Amino acid sequence: DTTGNPDLDPESATALNFGAIYKGDNGFYASVDYWSFDFEDPFQAESPNQIVGAYGANGCQDGGAGVGTATCDSLRARLTPSGTTIGGVQRIQRFVINGSDITTSGLDLVVKQRWEEIANGYLEIGIEGTHMLEYDSDDFLLGNGLVVAEGDDFVGRSNENTPFTPKPENKGTVFVRWGNEDHRINYSLRYVSGYDDEAPDTPAALRDIDDHVTHDVTYINNMFENFAISLSVFNFTDEDPPQVANDLNYDPYNHAPFGRMVKLGVTYSL
Repeated sequence: DTTGNPDLDPESATALNFGAIYKGDNGFYASVDYWSFDFEDPFQAESPNQIVGAYGANGCQDGGAGVGTATCDSLRARLTPSGTTIGGVQRIQRFVINGSDITTSGLDLVVKQRWEEIANGYLEIGIEGTHMLEYDSDDFLLGNGLVVAEGDDFVGRSNENTPFTPKPENKGTVFVRWGNEDHRINYSLRYVSGYDDEAPDTPAALRDIDDHVTHDVTYINNMFENFAISLSVFNFTDEDPPQVANDLNYDPYNHAPFGRMVKLGVTYSL
């Protein structure tokens, strides 16, 4: 049960961004950007997994070593039925709070080369992507200040037992484009790097989440006056998303569950 909080303070962030761009006369283009965000008092929903984990680690179940302590009194009030074993938990109450301070940074890169007069059109080849350098969080607290988990750098991890989504280290696209006034063909290879699932209840076979690569192709025909016809095949190799030990069996934040999809489009311009 996620409960609001009238005592929330405004969250704030300090943002930094700088980079460089190079554009040559021969059709070459490159850019690199460094970005950094320092979040203070960010809005977060307390992690139910962290609440239950702290409850078990402190021995707060009936007959446990921690019963009667202020820590256990706080944690027992969050679970229904109170004092149950971890396996008997039916409900968990969590609040929206001003959570742990976060520092994140990374690099964005674009490199592409364009040639004119190739097969009666232009040809462009390039790569663009993001490399995440850090996603550091302070210790995780409940709204009453109780520490329920240690902070860390969460890049390259599934983060199942935190308020965070999975954070792959690298994401990128390699593309090839050819076109002229009548035709355009675009090919894209999309890449998401793998990461580690460190949840204690994850089976050994699912602790290493694989890289995910998909391929898309789109053709656009502009030969007819006022009409544009397009045909796209997304994930044309019909790749399944990597298996993840969660309720959906895949990562909805970074991977698409759809297999091969074909899309036909017709556009008419007045």
